[in-house]
Amino acid sequence: MKTNLLDLLAKYRKNQATPEEIAYIKERLAEFQELQDLALEEEKIDWEELDLSLEDEQLKQKINRQIKKNYFKTILTTIGLLLVLLGVSAIVLPKLVDKFYYDPITEQGEKLSPFTLSLVVANELQQPYRSLNEIKIDALGFGNYDIYINFTEEGQSNTNYEPLSKMQLRKGRMLQVDTSIFRKTASLLRLPKQSSATAKEMFALQKEHMLQQLATLPPYSQIYASLAFEPNMDLAQVKKLDEEKNTHIYWYGVQPPNDQTSIMGFAAYGGVPYTLMFNNEAKNYLNQLNQTYPYLFIGIKNGEEYPENYQFLRFQSMLAFMLDHEADYQQLFHQEYLTKEIKAYQRLLKDEANFKISSIYMVTTVDSLKKILTEHPECFAKIQQIELYNQNF
Repeated sequence: MKTNLLDLLAKYRKNQATPEEIAYIKERLAEFQELQDLALEEEKIDWEELDLSLEDEQLKQKINRQIKKNYFKTILTTIGLLLVLLGVSAIVLPKLVDKFYYDPITEQGEKLSPFTLSLVVANELQQPYRSLNEIKIDALGFGNYDIYINFTEEGQSNTNYEPLSKMQLRKGRMLQVDTSIFRKTASLLRLPKQSSATAKEMFALQKEHMLQQLATLPPYSQIYASLAFEPNMDLAQVKKLDEEKNTHIYWYGVQPPNDQTSIMGFAAYGGVPYTLMFNNEAKNYLNQLNQTYPYLFIGIKNGEEYPENYQFLRFQSMLAFMLDHEADYQQLFHQEYLTKEIKAYQRLLKDEANFKISSIYMVTTVDSLKKILTEHPECFAKIQQIELYNQNF
């Protein structure tokens, strides 16, 4: 049967084709379907090898255009899917890997995570000279974090910040940790728990030498000094020194259990940096922690009154908090020895009568320090820093 296929298709659509014509159309359509399937497999058709009559040229061109359209559509769809998968992987995969490593940022956020709060408490226990002002954590993905810490020198203006200290937490391991930025109590003046006569004579000579040195300085020059007491004094006795003119105590060192245990202490106005109390939700969370660790984070409620022995209770809370969060500080910073020292303190402080002050860090003037050393023979001083002012000030 030789006729124009397009004419036959028109008759077929109008239900005017004969049975023979219908059979012929179906046969030709089956051939074209086979051709299209072959084209999708081989990406092109060599029409020269096909036995097509000239009247089918128009249909052949339509089929070629449809094949090319489907081909490019498939390529674009594949590229789009790959881009989507890459985008999802770039966003989801780093956070997914984070789940398998230590995460310093919890559901409470970076400011109130156990990691951040452990740094705050550990800094106060071990750092007489600087307060921890701000902590910022950048999550890099795949278990990696950059941690930035900002300290403020005690006695200095709150706007006079030190450069940020950067730490790197990589897949649960803290790299290149400078533990000296946290542990400064080793530099405090310290008297042996049971001072020998020779030791007392040595300190007496040092004290006399210091008084001679102070006599050469302008009377109102500012002195940053640590003081040690022999014997150790209770908190009420030590606080009387704070009443001296131009004198302010920033940190109290608690009498250690023995000569092998490092001095730990608490800040005069310790608690939590104001940068962590950024909203009511944060304050409520800290208040909840205070139920477990009494007075740990003080200063949350304005005008709140505390019992006379709250600093004793708070110091015990600080020790308990550090033990409960070993993984958030001690193990990360390789300071596992703190557990032994903290437990020694806890054994000593089962009796509140043992809560004595062995040393303090203070800011005063030359005149006031001379007066303290003269009127309190049990005090020994170590000058950390001197800021000289004009003689006529």
